[in-house]
Amino acid sequence: MNGGKWVGESRGVTPVYLRCYQGRVSWVYPRGGLRVVLRHGLTGKDFRGCIRVNPSFAGARIFAEDRKYLKELYSPGDNQPVKLARCFRSRKGQAVLYMEAAPPSSSGNLFPKYLAEFSYDLEPVKPNSYDPAEKCKPCDREELLRAFCTSDLVVSGYIEAIHQEEGMDESEITVRAKKFLKYSSFDSNHIAKEETSRKENELSDITVSITMPKICQSKPGSGQFVFMARKRFDDYTLVCAPRWEDWKQLVWVENRKDDSHCMLSY
Repeated sequence: MNGGKWVGESRGVTPVYLRCYQGRVSWVYPRGGLRVVLRHGLTGKDFRGCIRVNPSFAGARIFAEDRKYLKELYSPGDNQPVKLARCFRSRKGQAVLYMEAAPPSSSGNLFPKYLAEFSYDLEPVKPNSYDPAEKCKPCDREELLRAFCTSDLVVSGYIEAIHQEEGMDESEITVRAKKFLKYSSFDSNHIAKEETSRKENELSDITVSITMPKICQSKPGSGQFVFMARKRFDDYTLVCAPRWEDWKQLVWVENRKDDSHCMLSY
């Protein structure tokens, strides 16, 4: 994870180069502009990028360079939900965001203490194409194995509820946990305490929130699944969700091979 903090000192444009797939950009006392160049590591792969602004973001606007034009991603007071993910596509392996500082205030305070801050997330995609409906398709064998080994959270359980907030392009599903198969250092203390503080037959009291594209029409109570998710911003985002019975069979087969990505479990 990468990012940085910059202090506005002039009215020029300052270039910033970032290569991590996740990070945060903080611009204190914004003046002039920042030109933020994003790449997904050293791979040169195309990606879909998204940003989420800090709730107290102020003093600047954010644009994405689209060929010869600037497309506005965020402007204070644009009447969109603050936690909305504002997304863009790379071209030839890189994307450029331009942050433009607001004009000086007429109040007489030439240097108001504004903080223009956002988090970003980059996800590789196939060249020249991105279809949100792709995320609704069942993962194949190789995608399941890779998802289990690389996800920040893997939990088996049931869909208890689905919440769709107006103005958002994602739904939030509430998963009632039956068993935590994997979790990263993000929530290791919290989840470990939750698990050890309950008997096994009381684990069903734990729920987890996971986001997924709104166009994927999931329904509560449709059986037990294994939810594999990665951390994006402050949320878990669904990667794959095989039925528990199918996953159990796959684990039984794959753990008997010598070429598994990692040790699988159910």
